[in-house]
Parts: sequence; C-alpha cells; structure tokens
Amino acid sequence: MFLAWATTLLLGVLGLLWLTTRNSGNLPDTSELLAGLGNMRRQMCLLLGGTLVLTAVGLIDDIRPMKAGRKFLWQILVAAVTACWGPRLTFGCHISFLTWAVTTLWIVTIINAVNFFDNMDALAGGTAAIACFFFLVVACLRGQFLVSGLAAVTGGCICGFLWYNRPPARIFMGDSGSHLLGYLLAVISILTTFYVHGESTTIAPVLIPLLVLGLPLFDAMAVIAIRLKLHQPLYIGDNRHLSHRFAAMGLTRPQAVLVILLLNCMAGTSALTLLWLPPIGDALIFLQLAAALTVISLIQFFVKK
Repeated sequence: MFLAWATTLLLGVLGLLWLTTRNSGNLPDTSELLAGLGNMRRQMCLLLGGTLVLTAVGLIDDIRPMKAGRKFLWQILVAAVTACWGPRLTFGCHISFLTWAVTTLWIVTIINAVNFFDNMDALAGGTAAIACFFFLVVACLRGQFLVSGLAAVTGGCICGFLWYNRPPARIFMGDSGSHLLGYLLAVISILTTFYVHGESTTIAPVLIPLLVLGLPLFDAMAVIAIRLKLHQPLYIGDNRHLSHRFAAMGLTRPQAVLVILLLNCMAGTSALTLLWLPPIGDALIFLQLAAALTVISLIQFFVKK
C-alpha cells in the first residue's frame, strides 16, 4: 500500500509540473498551485520520510513482533520530527514548544487509534477511506487543492486495498498498514483543518477532525479506560472493542463493520456542517455525536446476545 500511495503521489506532482510547463489558454492557470507546491516541498519530504519509517517499523513488527515500548518510541520520534519541521496544531497559540508537543501527541494518538481499530476485516481501511473523503471535501471547500489531492491519493489507495481486504479478507493490513494510514490521517487532518497559514482561531477546525475520526478515537479511549480499570497491559489486544461489542449483541462480523462504517459516515456528514454553523452550533453538533456514542455504548453494555 505504501508503494502504491508514494508512486501515485509522486506521479501527481510530476503531472502538475508538466501541466504548468505546457499551460496554454485552453488549460487552467496552475501558477498558484505550483506556488503552493513549492511552499509544501518540505512537508512532502517529511511525509514521504515519515510514512517510509513507520511502514518499515510496522512491517518489522508484523514479521517479528517488536516490543511495544520500542515501537512506541519510533512513533514518538517520527511524530516529533514531523511536528518540528512540518505543519502544527496552533489553536492561535504562539508558544512553539506547546504547539510542537500537542502536534506530536495528536499524531501518536491517531496512529494508535487506527492501529487499535484494525480488529476486523475492512474496518480500519473503510474508516480511513471515509475519513479521507470528508477531509477531501473540507479541503476543496477551503480551496486547499493540494491537500485535497493528498487526501484523494490516500483514499484511492485504500479503496484498492479494500477490494482484497473486504470480508472474507485475502490480504491483511497488519501494523505496517495501520501505522501508514494512522500517520497519513493525522497529517492530513492537520493540513486540512488545524493548519491554516500557521493560524487557527475558530472552534470548527478543532472539532472537524474530532468528528471525522471520532469512532477510532472513541474506541481507543474506551478500550484504554477498560484495560486501565482491569489493570491489564495497554498493548495486549482483547475483544472489548466497539466492533466486538456489536458482534456480542448478535451481529455478524461483516454486519458489525457495516454499522460502524455507517456511523463514520454520519459523523463525517455532521463535521461538514460545522463549516457554516456559528460556534454554538458547532458545539451542539459535537455534543450530539458524543451523546449518540454514549447511548450506543450503554446499549452494548446492557444488551447481551
């Protein structure tokens, strides 16, 4: 999946450069896109480097299991380097160390949330594809066409993978795929929403990625809370994920995956409305989704197969 993504991205960049050199009256003006590409050159190099390192770490772990602490250190290293020289979460804050630390934490969190979510065929991949679609729409609406291209390339590669990963899966994502997708989703979310010319002062940019990626984040937080309560290691898998609880209610595994993907679509659609709502409306939409997830969790807790 990494090779497909990187090759497509590089071919897209080369195509943009070729289009610029051949521009004529019959073609759209690409000078602004080229200027934006120049401004994003460092971010693109960081993105390629980060995806390569994390894919390699995940692949090594798939072949020969790596200690959780060592894998976590690699995640922190890549996230810290990305936050140091790449886009950052600012929230209007100008304290460099604080924005670097929050960005690092966000990237590591999304990587592990996607990794945790990879517990059924097509679940993590389908969720990532849906997230890419909504980030693409948001980027287009905000005029961030290079970022929308990145989201489109990522989503397209995931869709190609899902053809073989749908139940019953013929190929599996593994840690290499989940690390790759988690890192890409984290960076795309920063570029699309949090990061606007180094400044972000409204509530919508904060809530949009939390809604689009709400299901993986909610699942990760719930599982971590349960493992801490039971004094179990955080890095050892179990059957307490959102998808497993749906299956325990009587759904088949494909049905459980479908329900969660539909919930992802609902959350993503809600996120799009934040672009036009006042701050109070943004907060109400977020609270509405949080309440819906709480109700689902309560139903799963009280209803047994």
